[in-house]
Amino acid sequence: IQAGVDIPPGTYKAQLTRTEIKSGGSFGDGKFRVWHWLVDVNGEAAEISDSTSLNTGPQSKAYARLTALLQRTPQAGEKLEDPTGKTVVLTIAKKENGFPKIEAVGAFVDPQQTVEGLPR
Repeated sequence: IQAGVDIPPGTYKAQLTRTEIKSGGSFGDGKFRVWHWLVDVNGEAAEISDSTSLNTGPQSKAYARLTALLQRTPQAGEKLEDPTGKTVVLTIAKKENGFPKIEAVGAFVDPQQTVEGLPR
């Protein structure tokens, strides 16, 4: 998460703005993926980012993000379209140092229109 961004713990609608691969850090071969998000925090836009390994196996954070972005389970060897611009739900918590961290990423489903008088 970028320094200076203060997002209270909670669940937020967010849009993936881009991803990039960087070198350094403690990930396997030194390369990792950075996910950049635009988060709706009470009607205000906040830009945040976090990182994952390049691993896309079923137990990885990247796989969880792709599953939420695609709103389905990706298949092994599948060529995926660019998920930039897709909307998800981010669950944000606080690290011990007080900075926000992405705890979970879930699929976003537009609310369905309700009909007055019918229980939902």
